Amino acid sequence: MSPESGQGSTVDVDWIAAHLGEPGVRLFAFRDKGEAVAFAGLELHGADALLRSVVVAPALRRAGLGRAVVEATLSEARRLGAAHAYLLTGGAMPLIGCGGVEDAATALAKIEAGANLVQLYTGLALNGAGVVEEILDGLKRAVEARGLARIGELVGAQASAWAGRNRPRESAD
Repeated sequence: MSPESGQGSTVDVDWIAAHLGEPGVRLFAFRDKGEAVAFAGLELHGADALLRSVVVAPALRRAGLGRAVVEATLSEARRLGAAHAYLLTGGAMPLIGCGGVEDAATALAKIEAGANLVQLYTGLALNGAGVVEEILDGLKRAVEARGLARIGELVGAQASAWAGRNRPRESAD
């Protein structure tokens, strides 16, 4: 199965993409005997690809089609020059920020990078139980300083910056 870009399909994928208001998003229709059975979205940013919105017809779920769609879409991303791929989950699964959380600033960095939850161990072990209240107070101040109503509005606020940070280079072996 390979991605098809909407030409002559019953679902006009090109029209949908043009009207999403998101330039650079490629939508793919996957067909079985001419019938659209799955769709996937792909967004390219240089050597990075963002996998978006994988959808499989309800009658065909739990049969491995979703995996095949993801594999075909990632193969297409590689063909188009992507070296790294990321999954846009839209909150479908929790992300837990772990490691080195010792104050409000490090907890906030995890949240802004995309964490829905923050694991607290380092700060607790080094500073005692009082650090919990200090972190909560610091997060409350950060929310208020930005004029927001709740901490959830900061989840992923700096995800793009984190995604562009130094990644380990692949070895030339």
